[in-house]
Amino acid sequence: HDYYRLLLKLFIERWARPYFEWCAKHQLEFTGHYWEHEWPQCRLVPDNMALYAWHQRPAIDCLMNQYAEHTHAQFGNIRAVRELASVADQMGRSRTLCELYGAAGWDLRFQDMKRIADWLGVLGVNTFDEHLSYISIRGARKMDHPQSFSYHEPWWNSYHVIARYLTRLSLVLSAGERVNEILVIEPTSTAWMYQGQTPNPSELAIIGDRFFDFVKSLETAQIEYDLGCEDIMARHGHVADARLIIGQRKYHTIVLPPGCENLESSTVKLLQQFLADGGQVFVCGDGPALVDARPSEQLSSLTQHAGWKLTEPLALLPILAQRQDQRIRIVRQEDDAGLLFHQRRRLDDGEILILVNTSDRQPSRGTIETTYRGAEIWDLERGTAQPAAYIQKGNLLSLEFDLPPVGSLVVFFSEKVVAPDRSKRFEEQPIAMSAITASRLQPNVLLLDYVDVQVGNEIRRGIYHYQACDWVFKKHGLAGNPWDCAVQFKDEVLQKTFDAESGFRLTYRFQIAERIPSNLTIVIERPDLYSITCNGRPVEWNGKDWWLDRAFGRIDISQFARVGDNQVELTAAPMTVFHEIAPAYVLGDFSLEPIEKGFVIVPPKALQIQGGPAAHVSEPNRTMWLSSGIGFDRGAAEKDDPQPWLTFDFGKTIPLAAIQVWNYNEVNLTSRGVKELEIVTLADDGTLESGKLVARTTIPQAVGREVVSGQSGLPATILLPETPVRRLGFRVLSNHAGVTFPADRTAVDHAFVGLSEVRFLVKNGDTLRAIEPVQVAASSELKGNFQRLARNLVDGSGLVSSGWNGQGCPFYGHDVAYTAHFQWTKDQGRCYVRLGSWEGSLARVIVNGQECGVIYRPPYEYDVTPFLKDGENTITIAVVGTLKNTLGPHHAGVMRGSAWPHAFAQGPAEGPPRGDRYDTIAYGLFEPFVLVRRTPVERGDSH
Repeated sequence: HDYYRLLLKLFIERWARPYFEWCAKHQLEFTGHYWEHEWPQCRLVPDNMALYAWHQRPAIDCLMNQYAEHTHAQFGNIRAVRELASVADQMGRSRTLCELYGAAGWDLRFQDMKRIADWLGVLGVNTFDEHLSYISIRGARKMDHPQSFSYHEPWWNSYHVIARYLTRLSLVLSAGERVNEILVIEPTSTAWMYQGQTPNPSELAIIGDRFFDFVKSLETAQIEYDLGCEDIMARHGHVADARLIIGQRKYHTIVLPPGCENLESSTVKLLQQFLADGGQVFVCGDGPALVDARPSEQLSSLTQHAGWKLTEPLALLPILAQRQDQRIRIVRQEDDAGLLFHQRRRLDDGEILILVNTSDRQPSRGTIETTYRGAEIWDLERGTAQPAAYIQKGNLLSLEFDLPPVGSLVVFFSEKVVAPDRSKRFEEQPIAMSAITASRLQPNVLLLDYVDVQVGNEIRRGIYHYQACDWVFKKHGLAGNPWDCAVQFKDEVLQKTFDAESGFRLTYRFQIAERIPSNLTIVIERPDLYSITCNGRPVEWNGKDWWLDRAFGRIDISQFARVGDNQVELTAAPMTVFHEIAPAYVLGDFSLEPIEKGFVIVPPKALQIQGGPAAHVSEPNRTMWLSSGIGFDRGAAEKDDPQPWLTFDFGKTIPLAAIQVWNYNEVNLTSRGVKELEIVTLADDGTLESGKLVARTTIPQAVGREVVSGQSGLPATILLPETPVRRLGFRVLSNHAGVTFPADRTAVDHAFVGLSEVRFLVKNGDTLRAIEPVQVAASSELKGNFQRLARNLVDGSGLVSSGWNGQGCPFYGHDVAYTAHFQWTKDQGRCYVRLGSWEGSLARVIVNGQECGVIYRPPYEYDVTPFLKDGENTITIAVVGTLKNTLGPHHAGVMRGSAWPHAFAQGPAEGPPRGDRYDTIAYGLFEPFVLVRRTPVERGDSH
């Protein structure tokens, strides 16, 4: 404790404060992130919050596109953003900053961009620093924590849609000020006491988990609060008028959270004054026992005061809800399964309320009640304002909200009476249209990521490009690719030269079946550096044609290609530091078929809308659930799990007719799958012990490879007499490795057990339909780098649809156009196009050849009425993929929402894998889009 307190003091006095003062003197802003995601681990930064006070623009970062709720998470780490926002408000800093989207991967979609920015914004960020814009993606650069906000992206021409949204969001979040009057003291000085205590490393994990869970509960209950840093309180805090004042914020309620074992003596003095002045301190649990990490009589003056109130976290929530400002109240529906966050900002003439639903699968619904007299809806996508559809209830305005997944709402309340929106409701009728045709809008792509490489008399055949590049540089005296692994001092790498005899020869190989495709070209990075032949015939780059990146030269090889085996050879002589070996890309009008090693080029095949049976994935991370086992990771917060179980909550009572179960499908480890299983209904207390047995069944072992549902006995379908149930439990009795539960430390393979996917079905006429959403909990789950979480069972991640990647275009990342024709007569109402099941970064809407707009988030519809004409109309939905399928990573397992350099460096040593083993994403329409006509009806007449 004392060491880290001293370290913080020195860090401030010798680092943070000098930079802050220098920047202030020179009219600059000091900003940048520390290491906020590691709290309560303080070895890298003794106290994040204390250091934000010495920023002109306090800042954090938020990596990847993987929502997770724990104290070390990035996207989903509520604590980290609340720390930032609290310090900014207390210190009077009107702007905060976050570097976002970094390492989210080439598969980042517009929906993801909005979702992440909304979440950061509603919690307190108002400057969005997108990571990053590449000048070039040649060589190792494409592997460096992508994506890129630049011309390389297939969605770049539509990016203004998101850019304008973020601009308006930033404006709203910078207007006025947020004023919270409840302070939660962060237990950082408690965490100091446990740094480096290796005999019991879980103490810090417990502190972090308890505090995060408490903060999350505040957000779920829509409590308006700030976090308090004891160092900032000591430097900027005082008491007046029964308020604890920290800088520019005043607090009437102080909360000591679960796990707060210590207070600094400076904090104790402030709390003594606060209690004496009439303030109230709510203490979760027993409260602190130490002052400055030592037993102290000072605490007795606090604990004996009438304002010192012991409570439990759950009991505290309704108390805090009543103590916060009541001018605006948010009442969630009882069965609301969304991830709802809100922020209020006070203006001179009113107040802004921002609501955000971070769930990407479930809506969030409820009611807003306010004593303000008028309400407007501000549309940040269109830049418009209109009256809200509210009703008057006495002296309250009541406004219902219904946020779709990834939805948000901005409402401006004021004393100015604004008549409510009384727009008529609508009824919908389908519009007949022709069959939909599908076609690529760009040439197809074959990735060549394995090469033969020769340096001198030494040859390596069928080697992955990353290892080939590393080997060539090492053969020329370097430690590896300098653009991937070196730090350059001044221009020492650029000035590196090699002798005249240096260099290498590189060969790319591919196969063509049946006939030579039209417009066949090959793309080589920096072709100006090489002598190039195709099947022994010299070819030259014309110096102008390029694809994807201006350094990726495009060379016509249609005259020299042949049916059968083809090879393109590059000779580098002499060697330079710019000779980075990278994949090549064959472009043309063709399809691909997987073969034992890679793919073969075949004549083009028509693309289809495929929504057939989904395939059962075999990569476990982020797609399957696995228990934490017994004795696997002694440093984890998770305890041993000798008796695994799962519970499912449907949100309401349903007539359950069947359950589908896909077993654990990890390659070579399917024995971890559940074998015998008891299914029980749960009583109101939610425990398995009090449940009623519904069925006992055996789940077949999975096959350990990607299998289409309906094959190999998958899924296991358990038919039930229609059973009214809201909550259901699975009690695992055994796995296919022979382990019976409860198990002990003698069990094989740590007694792991898991499943891939579970669906719950009700009757829908003569068919069955799946119930969504479903909440799931587990006895344990394997977290950390594995992310084999219980929620994977019900989010569809264990199954993949077939998009254009399964139709001969696995590496294609650009647009596919889906086109239909229909008749329209003016004055028929409004015409909307709506997408069903689909996947892509966005979908461009084109009517009669004119670009109308984009669809990228629920409810996945667009009003095309202004673009229609009398008679026949043509509508095209151009689904845009991502560069994930083109640039990878392809050989690091199933990776979604994350891409790190090491993932791109992985490729099977034995040569290219079978084509269908490349990790790609299914993009496209999985069911036809529909057109609907909306006509107004009087309110009350619509069903």
